[in-house]
Amino acid sequence: MRTARRKCRSNPTPERIKSVSLLESNLGDEITKAEAHYVSSLINQSVVDKSKARIFSHIRSLPSYMYITPFIHALSYLFIYLFIFYFYFFFHFFSFFFFFFLVPGEFTRLPSAL
Repeated sequence: MRTARRKCRSNPTPERIKSVSLLESNLGDEITKAEAHYVSSLINQSVVDKSKARIFSHIRSLPSYMYITPFIHALSYLFIYLFIFYFYFFFHFFSFFFFFFLVPGEFTRLPSAL
């Protein structure tokens, strides 16, 4: 890969540019496959050993800007949507209860302590 890039920089031709881009895409695919295989082997090994130390050390070694931040953003959006859903459900449940089961005159007969 490094040699192909160096040759492309020194004497760029359409064929070399195409081959470098093909090599880069293949390398990216291989890196993704290797990473997925490594993570799955970590998970399988932790199940066998009943120890999560290797998984936690792998998570600590990850660059935070690359993996942890999108995960936290996804969780925050999930919590926001859940909060909106529960608020919507709560509001509609109690508005249905108060407006359907209570007659309008009952609001005037509330205890004076309230």
